[in-house]
Amino acid sequence: MFVLSLAYLLRREKLNAILIQPFGIHVLVGFAARLAAIDVAVAHAGNPAPFNSRSRRQWKRIIQVSRLLDIPIHACSQATHNSLQTLAQLPRFSFPIPNGCDIENIVRRSQLTQKKKVNCDVFIIGMVARLDAIKDQATLIHAFSRLFISYKNVELWLIGEGSRKSYLEKLCDRLNLSRGVKFLGTRSDVPELLGQMDVYVFSTTEAEGFGIALVEAMAASLPIVASDVAACREVLDNGKAGVLVTAKDVSVMAKVLEGFILSVDERKQWGQLAYNRAVNHYSIHTCAQRWYGQLLNPRVPV
Repeated sequence: MFVLSLAYLLRREKLNAILIQPFGIHVLVGFAARLAAIDVAVAHAGNPAPFNSRSRRQWKRIIQVSRLLDIPIHACSQATHNSLQTLAQLPRFSFPIPNGCDIENIVRRSQLTQKKKVNCDVFIIGMVARLDAIKDQATLIHAFSRLFISYKNVELWLIGEGSRKSYLEKLCDRLNLSRGVKFLGTRSDVPELLGQMDVYVFSTTEAEGFGIALVEAMAASLPIVASDVAACREVLDNGKAGVLVTAKDVSVMAKVLEGFILSVDERKQWGQLAYNRAVNHYSIHTCAQRWYGQLLNPRVPV
């Protein structure tokens, strides 16, 4: 009933093309689009293939149905695209279209608070991400605990909500970090918060699909420390635009962060490299052009 009702609606709207999110439900919407005789239907995939066997079998079937419906799947990153290919042959004309962000807006808003930070003597390390199992704030907290022993003027800001918040709060209590770690929750002023940070850390796992928050921090010209997983390697150009640290390596992460605490020049240099990478590869304009290209001419890679 859902598919037939949607097909009726799509036919009534006389659409020529449709972009479908999220991955999975796109096969139902895609089927409706085919019934409605829509010329172009493409799907977005925002996460890599799952690890557990049952979910992998389900995703494999989804990809196979996508092929039957001739719906290209455009992953948010090359890393995600590669992981999907391990499940099944992707539909023809499938290739990655990286996410993008409004760089100009982030620059403008982050600079407002950067100017106010000139005389601030608190060194702020930040991470913006869901507090869930895909991310790895725990490693960052452990690394921060080592810094907090020697540097009392440092703070760690964790921005976001999620199922692991209680666990992470208890971890901070156990490590006596209640004065140093701030859980700021979900915020609408992320660019302004980025402007107050000195270093951005993206501690995550191999399940990471892209990490748009990472690109937003790069747009704010922050030096980046990130887990050495496929998605982060791609965004940071294999370590040319940010420092990659072996996932879950507390000691190395703490050492890298200490280096940034001690060197303003290092922070500026890495911040500029991050910004250049974001501008050249991950602007919202570039992202939009790629999607429009597929909706208007879906057989030509952009």
